[in-house]
Amino acid sequence: MKSTVYTINGNLKEQKMSGFGVNINSKYWGNGKLLPVMEFLVDDLGAVLYRVDVYGKSNWIDETGRLGKEKALSRENLDYVYTNPVSQSGWAMMRYLNEKGIEPYITCSGDVPRWMLGGDGATLTDYESFCEMLISFIDWARNKEKIRFSLFGPLNETDLGSPEGPALDPSGYVKICEMLDCMLKEKGWDDIKFVVAEQASFNPDYIKAFSSCESLASRVAVFGMHMYGEIPKEQFDDVRESISEPYKDKLLWMSEYGDLDQTGEKEWYVAWKSAERAIAFMNAGFNGGMQWDAFDNFHDHDGAWTIYGLIRYARHVATPKKRYYGARQLYRFIKPGFFKVSATGGQKECQIAAFISHDGKDVTIAGMNHSSAPCELCLRFVNLPLILSRSGLNLYVTTEKDNCVRHPETSFYSKFGGADVTKGNSVTVCVPPESIFTLTTLI
Repeated sequence: MKSTVYTINGNLKEQKMSGFGVNINSKYWGNGKLLPVMEFLVDDLGAVLYRVDVYGKSNWIDETGRLGKEKALSRENLDYVYTNPVSQSGWAMMRYLNEKGIEPYITCSGDVPRWMLGGDGATLTDYESFCEMLISFIDWARNKEKIRFSLFGPLNETDLGSPEGPALDPSGYVKICEMLDCMLKEKGWDDIKFVVAEQASFNPDYIKAFSSCESLASRVAVFGMHMYGEIPKEQFDDVRESISEPYKDKLLWMSEYGDLDQTGEKEWYVAWKSAERAIAFMNAGFNGGMQWDAFDNFHDHDGAWTIYGLIRYARHVATPKKRYYGARQLYRFIKPGFFKVSATGGQKECQIAAFISHDGKDVTIAGMNHSSAPCELCLRFVNLPLILSRSGLNLYVTTEKDNCVRHPETSFYSKFGGADVTKGNSVTVCVPPESIFTLTTLI
């Protein structure tokens, strides 16, 4: 059996965690039809971040492109749009989240009306109309529907362009946000903050553009990035180092992550890669992440049925998939407000990320055993003297066969100096081969 030792130092705190969540399509709310899905996500999974895309496309004021600016932005048309069934489903889902004490992060993605684009038919050029559309949405959500929210993402994957969103370079993205900032100030909505720039490619291009614009520092709350593959440490470093001083306090979220396999035949692989990527971005300094996506559904901006969801939902029955249980290993036990702390040592076959609660009473160690053999994981706690004496550690494991199963406490034993596990500062546990595991004081 392979053995690896990690030292976890409670005094060496790193980033504060925002928690985890999902991207979610509200069109399926259907007078509460999605309640079985939501109950899994909120009550069992522990998802706290919800990136809600109400329309799937950013052309909701003029879906055919035939109305034109004046009619599309008229009071009559906006009243019609924001009371139609699609909008009503969005308001209802977000109201449900509010009732659960959760404020959604509202995002806009997909194509805009054709008349907002330039001569190439791809690049957003009518900034004013686009911003007026967004302000009308925020106004209705806040004042008519009384939705509680503060985070807003105006654009999605503008580095790719259609169908993910209109094409827009970094300088254009910043100009859109400057215009929106002025409009929000006129409304007195200083509490509305931006999540930017939701890039498809993992590089610092858009962050650098924002970092050069100090006037938006008070409006930006989160830098959101996307991750569907492996990202080298150097690229993570480039992104973090590109953030200028006025933006140093901004959160880093992997606002889309997971895997884009659509065969339906690689579920364990998707669960594994998703967890591996989450641990990677946490170890790179990110504060949280949202998996793509909540449940299997039709995505309007792609024009296709997708099976990226954590949950399969059919005939009013919600069925968690393997990737759900892989996510549960992290989502349920790494709470908002936990701090990531230093975890040094170990071997590449068994990787971990360690977290403690703000009061130092709880600890969670999330990890993966990449080896085909069991691993003897030895954890030495430094500057966390009361953790083990206050409560025992629980081991949860997801493998190709097991779904976030809680293992008996007898799987723990002392290794360092024969000390009593409830009094000492070290524990050892045998984790199964090829497993996603969590050691935690939580249940």
